[in-house]
Amino acid sequence: MDVLHGIQLRQSLEPGRRHRLLEHWHASSFAMAKVEADAAFDGYYAIVTDREDLTSSDETRMYRDQWGIEESFRTLKSDLEARPERVWSAPLSLGHFTLCYLDLCVIRYLQYLMAKEGGEVMSTEWMMKAIDEPAATIIGEHDNAVLGASVTNDYLAIARLLGRPPIEKTMYVPHFKALTRLNPKDDIK
Repeated sequence: MDVLHGIQLRQSLEPGRRHRLLEHWHASSFAMAKVEADAAFDGYYAIVTDREDLTSSDETRMYRDQWGIEESFRTLKSDLEARPERVWSAPLSLGHFTLCYLDLCVIRYLQYLMAKEGGEVMSTEWMMKAIDEPAATIIGEHDNAVLGASVTNDYLAIARLLGRPPIEKTMYVPHFKALTRLNPKDDIK
């Protein structure tokens, strides 16, 4: 919504309409002085508490912890899509949310390992993309078949942190089975 000199411009709520409506504001409903006073603190964060026993460092630590919790909820909602929109029964909703929570735990653990190692910590979105992107192509037949793998450096970094053996760009299918305990030929059928 645009606010210009006490006049509010907004789209019509009727579907298919493209005209705008003008509404005049009354001075009592719009306190310009309050807005200007609040604007003086733009860019600052304020922690409001009634606990007088806390020091500034305690308040900062509590806020930092709260920020981490809020960021985890944001990750659950946005990146992991924890809202069970396609699930209607209570057991399925619980199962969906449990899987999303386990995903969040794995992601946070990987981020912890990355920070502990001193390297760059991947964002949740970046990590999910790195895990989702690898692909494999089987060339040939039977045990002589060669698996051509397309893996990113980010994926290899995650596999190394988890103690997994590296997947090579090209490898024989039996070697791939031994490393991953997956049978790529079963997925083709």
